[in-house]
Amino acid sequence: MAEAVAGLLTSAFVKIAKDNLGSAIAQQANLLWNFDGDLEDKMDTLETISAALEDAERKSGKEKLVRLWLKRLKHAALDISDILEDYQDTSDQAANAKMPRFLSCLPMGYKRIVMANRMKTARENLRKINKNFQSFNFRQGTTTTIEQCYDKHETTSDLPEEPIIGRDGEKQKSIDLLLSAGTNNDELVIVPIYGLGCMGKSTLAQQVYNDDRFKKYDHRVWVYVSQDFNLLQIGRSIISQLPTDGGQHNSSTQQVIKSCIDSLLHGKQVLIVLDDLWEDQQTELVKLRRMLHVKDSIMRVIITTRKEDIARKISTSEPYKLQPLER
Repeated sequence: MAEAVAGLLTSAFVKIAKDNLGSAIAQQANLLWNFDGDLEDKMDTLETISAALEDAERKSGKEKLVRLWLKRLKHAALDISDILEDYQDTSDQAANAKMPRFLSCLPMGYKRIVMANRMKTARENLRKINKNFQSFNFRQGTTTTIEQCYDKHETTSDLPEEPIIGRDGEKQKSIDLLLSAGTNNDELVIVPIYGLGCMGKSTLAQQVYNDDRFKKYDHRVWVYVSQDFNLLQIGRSIISQLPTDGGQHNSSTQQVIKSCIDSLLHGKQVLIVLDDLWEDQQTELVKLRRMLHVKDSIMRVIITTRKEDIARKISTSEPYKLQPLER
């Protein structure tokens, strides 16, 4: 009798364990089933976050609550980016694996389950953050839907008073990109630095601008562009920082400004920083590149921007993506 009872209890426990395992497998299968959809959704979410950050950063000012929300949203965006990068690495490993499919699918499948759970956590985290989204009246959309405004925090070429820690490698990489193209005259090299807002792009540009290797150049120019893109104003700002007979920086046409820049920079070594570029229209960016090209001169240009597509449109080589510092 005791053995029969023990057998029934064992059978019951096994059934419970089997049911629990089946439920767990079903949950993981459901996660994997929705994983690809989650990937597409998170790509869309990153675009939305990027637009929201652009609007929120302009509104933040001294509002501590807004800055706290902004910080959390940035961390959420970085978490999603990490997941997408890990997913790409896993996909590449699976594609390049030289082992039989039935063996390789097990570790890859496990990794997908881990990433699916990470994606679920990221989704829940975003849901919590977005509860506060509407209360700040941030608009979702591209930069063209945002009202024109002027950033009160215009940047300059001056290095910040606080010591800069952890960006030596990025500084050297940026300088290498600027100088590796050679020293041929009649050459324009544009190196965009792109990344999320408040990542340190302007500070990195300041470090490069103040490097001893560029202090030897004939001219160094710093122009704060901002979202209000004005090609004439950019040209005037460049001219105003060069030794002239006076009056050229008030020129009212693009042709006159281009002629002045060509005359003043002909045969020179020049470093120009265009900080915080928002303009994404190809026609305007082509005009900007033409203005920056000076015959028989060595022109080195750094452009900081938040958008990768802008960086690629304006770049003469592979743009540089600034990664966040280790957290």
